[in-house]
Amino acid sequence: MLRDSTDRQGCLAEASWTSALPFPGRRILGEDPMGKAVAFLLAVIGAIVVVGWVVHAIIGPLFYLALIVALVGGGIYLYGKAKKSLAPGTRTQRRIEAAQKTYRMRNR
Repeated sequence: MLRDSTDRQGCLAEASWTSALPFPGRRILGEDPMGKAVAFLLAVIGAIVVVGWVVHAIIGPLFYLALIVALVGGGIYLYGKAKKSLAPGTRTQRRIEAAQKTYRMRNR
């Protein structure tokens, strides 16, 4: 809180700062409510930025982990389907074996 003070001769002593508010020559007793509002607004914006950064730092790697798990799982699924389709006794496997036999016989 800034108060007006007088020196020994009764003259007003200058404050260590001057106000840039609408009343330049007037000293303000107490706190400036607009300054409080601006400080509160900056604190809220700063908190939102920090929380967003923390959430991104936590959720970002989890997203990539889920993406990797999905890709690996999909690869395993496709590998299993391909292996199953080429298993002995399946129509595809018999066709492959017949084609190999024909190719070997033709190239003797």
